[in-house]
Amino acid sequence: MKALGICRWCQQNTSLIRAHIIPKAFYVPIKGISDRVVILRPTEQKFTQFSSSGIFDSGILCSKCDAFLGRLDEYGLQIFKSPPSEADRVTQGGLSGYNLKCDDVQRAKKFLLSVLWRASVSSQDFFKTVSLGQKYEDKIRQLITSGAQINEADFEFIVIRAFDHPYDGGIVPPFRVQFEGVTAQQLYLPYFKFIIRVDQRRFPSVASMVQFRPNSILQCLRLSYKDSIEEKIISSVTERTLAKQLGKS
Repeated sequence: MKALGICRWCQQNTSLIRAHIIPKAFYVPIKGISDRVVILRPTEQKFTQFSSSGIFDSGILCSKCDAFLGRLDEYGLQIFKSPPSEADRVTQGGLSGYNLKCDDVQRAKKFLLSVLWRASVSSQDFFKTVSLGQKYEDKIRQLITSGAQINEADFEFIVIRAFDHPYDGGIVPPFRVQFEGVTAQQLYLPYFKFIIRVDQRRFPSVASMVQFRPNSILQCLRLSYKDSIEEKIISSVTERTLAKQLGKS
């Protein structure tokens, strides 16, 4: 029996469903032979969790609104489900990256905002570091529902692909970062990292040069995994898991 509650998207009291935060289809390519994915929890006593279908929340969306956001998910899957091909490597302004062949950047950005919104309203521990606040949650909902264009004055996006990731396809929890005092949220899908500005102030000029834009040849930066925040998180989880296992032996 479906639970009744307030749908966080349409604001109606209705039946709620098991809604995935990151669309379920993104987990399919990274399942191992056990048909499960590993969920890292760097700040929890239980560092890892196994799931056959990813992370969902039963208290945020009704079926109608989940289906509405699902249309954005379909386009997001087209662009971000697989790692970019080396044939799509490009160089622009001395920077190396990829052309994702994204012909509708507005739609792709709305997909990313919808995932960020779902993470913010979710009560799942994995997404507890995402708290956009009512102002940005409402702004995202209004932008997507109204069909309005996303202006860079509202949100800015940077897409990154790590080229030497030893755990390629893994997803770490999202977290908040600062660029010269400007607040942004880092969000992860299996093969990409996204930096989304959630601040009235604009990105500094160096970050502005590498934004995800429709007329840019370089739509995704190619950066090293080595010495990244993700490397530190995964190394920490690996070390603590090993220490815990050795403590039991």
